[in-house]
Amino acid sequence: MANQRSSNVVSRLHGNLPDGASRDHLHPPALRLIETDPNPPADPFESTSVRFMYMNDPFAKHRESFINQVFEKSHIDKFRILYDIYPCTFQHTDIAIIGGNDVIRLAAFIKANILLLNGIPKIAVGFNLNPKSRAELLRHGYDDVLNLKTAVVGEVRARVSAIMSRYEIKRKVIANRTNEKNALDALCDNKNLTPAESAILSALNHAPRKFCSLLKLCQVASKYHDSITSIHLRVIVYSLRKKISKDYALKSVRGEGYRLERLT
Repeated sequence: MANQRSSNVVSRLHGNLPDGASRDHLHPPALRLIETDPNPPADPFESTSVRFMYMNDPFAKHRESFINQVFEKSHIDKFRILYDIYPCTFQHTDIAIIGGNDVIRLAAFIKANILLLNGIPKIAVGFNLNPKSRAELLRHGYDDVLNLKTAVVGEVRARVSAIMSRYEIKRKVIANRTNEKNALDALCDNKNLTPAESAILSALNHAPRKFCSLLKLCQVASKYHDSITSIHLRVIVYSLRKKISKDYALKSVRGEGYRLERLT
């Protein structure tokens, strides 16, 4: 009876094959090999210049070793912090690391040097900082506070990379605004323009053939007014014509839109 049940199980697993049929084809499928990228992505910190400023305490060597692991391919300038003085050198700095376990001194350092560190990612590194201390340092101006007792190199690298990316985006936004301001200054005195006038002039300056339709200009100006009609748009253009340089003119294309033209 037991042998009969065993044969039934085998029959359900393998199925009933005709006499003489081979079961060689019932082998597991071969695994597909996935080729690895022969050119792995470059280290995001390979050309990064790091300024590591530290306080001399029992955890100084541990912090230094951890920072060397995180930025193993970066150029690291190391300075000991004395009297909260920021070490001024001509070396370009991409990121500032401030190491210490004294929360009061870490806060005092960032407060004393916040203007010098403006535009640079600022990260505090401690060994056993509790959540309250980390929150306090973040409020004083640090972009991140690392607790080395629980920190992992891979996670820290990802967090630092994200912070540096945000700073890079911010720098590009500021550069674009500066370029836009310079472009408008070349067309007129930008200080006297209203937000709607600046937006319309900028749209015309960047448009193909310096032409924008009435609908396009109404959409641009609508960001600064509750509602924009063609009559309202004509009022804005009338005021704008009085402010632009004598070398330029705003010409109306009847029933279609406006064109910015250079006269000389």
